[in-house]
Amino acid sequence: ITIRNHTIQPSKLHKFLGVIIDQNLNFKEHAAYAMAKGTTYMMTCLRIIRPTRGIHGKLVKRLFESVVLPQML
Repeated sequence: ITIRNHTIQPSKLHKFLGVIIDQNLNFKEHAAYAMAKGTTYMMTCLRIIRPTRGIHGKLVKRLFESVVLPQML
């Protein structure tokens, strides 16, 4: 595309309002990005979740729902 003698090259991916979109309007890249981000937060949370001296199971679920899921979305 050329506008006023400036050529704009198409890109394979674009991040718009926090969502990664490719040329085919696929969201595979965004899903992979969200999974990687969620995995990072989950691994961080697993450090405080220990079977012998960690937090209780109900609190693990609450931690996951309040910290990990919002970071993935």
